[in-house]
Amino acid sequence: MGQPYELQLVSIPNRANLQSDYTEINPLQLVPVLSLDEHRLTEVVAILYYLADLNPAAQLAPPPGSLQRARSYQWCSFLGTSVHVAFRQIWRPARFCHSPEIHPALVESGRQAVDRYYDMIEKRLGTDPYVLGSTYTLCDAYLFVFYRWGNRIKKPMRDLYPIWTQHAERMLSRPAVQRAMIQEGITIE
Repeated sequence: MGQPYELQLVSIPNRANLQSDYTEINPLQLVPVLSLDEHRLTEVVAILYYLADLNPAAQLAPPPGSLQRARSYQWCSFLGTSVHVAFRQIWRPARFCHSPEIHPALVESGRQAVDRYYDMIEKRLGTDPYVLGSTYTLCDAYLFVFYRWGNRIKKPMRDLYPIWTQHAERMLSRPAVQRAMIQEGITIE
């Protein structure tokens, strides 16, 4: 978007989100948080749409009131409330149940859900270059996160999801995506 910002990485594996200085920012102990002077926004979808609406000329979200806007909400809601939750079961089963003996069943349930959801994503993508058609939107950026997460849990993404892999390759060719990955110190694998 070309706007100045300051990135502050919060390491969940290192439990930084559970430290008191972070829980003062977000008592839910979740990331991300967008701080705007004295205001804070949480939840990925709220942050994505807020940022997109700040700069409508960038066309990161379809116009309000359009069917494409509703489709973008549909994609982001699915990613945030279904796919993300399945990964939380895999990586953080204690968030769902404090009984460690239940954790393996939660992890397996999360893996099965990811398999189901990833198959759905592959089918939904179709032949267009981007999630909503010919224009790159915030949905593409959000979906890219989950492609990367599939690699992190050792899913053979290239073999199982050729259409999604093509989408991920288009994402990797975008300079903004390259800069963000370098800034965060992450790779697609």
